[in-house]
Amino acid sequence: EASRQAGRDDRFAGEYEEALDTPRDEVFTGEVERLKTLVEECRVAAEDDCKMMAFLDEIVAPILHGNPEERILIFTEYRGTQDYIVEELARRYGAGKVHVVNGSMDVDERRQSIATFENDGQFLVSTEAGGEGINLHRRCHILVNYDLPWNPMRLAQRIGRLYRYGQKLHVLAFNLQGVASADDLIVSKMYERLEQV
Repeated sequence: EASRQAGRDDRFAGEYEEALDTPRDEVFTGEVERLKTLVEECRVAAEDDCKMMAFLDEIVAPILHGNPEERILIFTEYRGTQDYIVEELARRYGAGKVHVVNGSMDVDERRQSIATFENDGQFLVSTEAGGEGINLHRRCHILVNYDLPWNPMRLAQRIGRLYRYGQKLHVLAFNLQGVASADDLIVSKMYERLEQV
């Protein structure tokens, strides 16, 4: 009830929890050291991230080569992944071209970020908080699903941000899918659900 009183949307409770920066005690002995090791392993793995390289080199670069002014909407499931995508796009194309929408932002902050994207930006990186209620069809027609939702209706809602009355261009949607990964299961289950619908 407190979340409703604060005007929060409970569908994004995970994002609210991520936004909290409160210290926690170790759950088990040695947890902090194990986490430090895991963080270092992730850092090393990120240096050779095939998915990010495919995103930047095989999707974004060819789009911008064809039209350097093109705007791209990117969806991800997680705030940590959003931060990573923003960091990599900013490194390659400049921080002023990358904008975000996520559950930690209030309505005014989201509107401002969207307006800046539509006027001066090139990339809008959104978590599910942008999956409903925003219309970007006037200035954008390209969508990249960096990671895929389990629910096919959420995928349709994402595409609906661009595929609306008044869209003058063909909407292009790219879905990044890891090979031999959990993405395979997500995609197969999603197609099964779409067939049922």
